[in-house]
Amino acid sequence: MINKNKGITLIALVVTIIILIILATVSINMVVGENGLIKKAEQARDAYEESSKREEDNFEELANEFDDLILSKKPETVEDAIKRKYTFETNTEIKDEYDNPITVPAGFHIVTPSEDNTVVYDYSDKNGIPTVQDGIVIADEEENQFVWIPVSTEKRKIKDKNNGETEIILGRYTFSEDGTPSSPKTDGTEMKLTSTSTYSCTEETEENHTYKNTIAKSIEDFKKSANEKGGYYLARYEASYNATTQKPYSRPSVGTPQSASGVAPTLDRQLWNNIKQPEAAEKARNMYTAKTFESDLVNSYAWDTAIVFIQKYGGEENKNYSVQIAKNYIGEEYSPQAENTGERPDSEGKDTTDKVCNIYDMASNCWEFSTETFCEEEKPCVYRGGAYYVDRKTSDRWRVSQYCM
Repeated sequence: MINKNKGITLIALVVTIIILIILATVSINMVVGENGLIKKAEQARDAYEESSKREEDNFEELANEFDDLILSKKPETVEDAIKRKYTFETNTEIKDEYDNPITVPAGFHIVTPSEDNTVVYDYSDKNGIPTVQDGIVIADEEENQFVWIPVSTEKRKIKDKNNGETEIILGRYTFSEDGTPSSPKTDGTEMKLTSTSTYSCTEETEENHTYKNTIAKSIEDFKKSANEKGGYYLARYEASYNATTQKPYSRPSVGTPQSASGVAPTLDRQLWNNIKQPEAAEKARNMYTAKTFESDLVNSYAWDTAIVFIQKYGGEENKNYSVQIAKNYIGEEYSPQAENTGERPDSEGKDTTDKVCNIYDMASNCWEFSTETFCEEEKPCVYRGGAYYVDRKTSDRWRVSQYCM
């Protein structure tokens, strides 16, 4: 019995060992086999990582779509346009922080404040966002620059940060000796003149215009547009041009201007001071070929209203800007001819820059052609503004015959 019991124990032991080996093999296969726990854990990890990657990709795609949606949406405010450095694809009306309108043409952007102080927004808020009182500057892709001149109507005044309202009526003005503007003349087309301040001739229209100067495309269209949109644009600089292509610019000139003898200059962007009025009008009109906005030689409404704007917002020193004499006028003698439309020293090295509300040289440097007409067949062209060697005022109207034809 003892021997028999020992035999059973050994057999049982062997069987037990075999079973344990089988169990161990099964357990190992369950852990490390093809379908083991470790493999399944690795597969689960890989699936989790793949899922996380897909989720990140989807989130990034949604974020990009959201950014694209936000960036593709046209700005509604000056602040948004400035911060995004947005170039408008269509003519777009936006508002400054006081709800004053400004229309930015297609292909233009609003110019941010400059480190060199060529663009200064004195009325801007603490973030440097300009308001219409600043003289908001826009530029095309070539950096031709223009300044927004705001106008008001009976129903819409120009608002400011003190909840005040200012009235700037689009019109033709005369100015007293102390610079006070007259009541604006707003009716009729652009009139002919008998003197520097008297409008008594027949109204000017394309049909009855027989003089040798060019008149505005359509004063009525200009007035309607400016009043409906709350303003218009004035070129920031006196016209400059490319010496090779004769292409017009509204950017500072560089180098010596073309001489009266007609000798072509050698540097790019010359100050355009040797051109006749009809040609100047043609160049101004052909500067842009867009069908959504037009450019033209300055008319009397645009010039006079810009002076009123400057006197309202140009600071105490410019409240009589209409009677400002050129800063580089030196009496009987000629001052050095200007080399730039921007900063210029006179013969004593003093700065003669004439810039107010971001507009250069309405009072200084060169006279400006306009589309006004004098009632004299031999001298129909009307010049506006001051010049670097004469004592004429910003608001003066003058006539010279040889540049009218």
